[in-house]
Amino acid sequence: PDMKEEVNRQLTFNNWLHHFPVKASALAKAGFFFIGPGDRVECAFCGGRVSKWVPGDSALGKHQHLFPTCLIVENLSMKGQ
Repeated sequence: PDMKEEVNRQLTFNNWLHHFPVKASALAKAGFFFIGPGDRVECAFCGGRVSKWVPGDSALGKHQHLFPTCLIVENLSMKGQ
């Protein structure tokens, strides 16, 4: 599946544990899909990987901080989302 499509990214979170502090829907919207182990995700646009999410983390905020030149980060930031 094309992971650049949000619906396909969302499907990868079927095994995302509910106790993880960031919602799967927010991660998918921010360009991430689930790869594991644990809470590791990868961006479909820049290939950036993130894990060890903590309460208060923002999917887009962390993506923007770690990978500021990612196309989806730039696009979502311009839209004000």
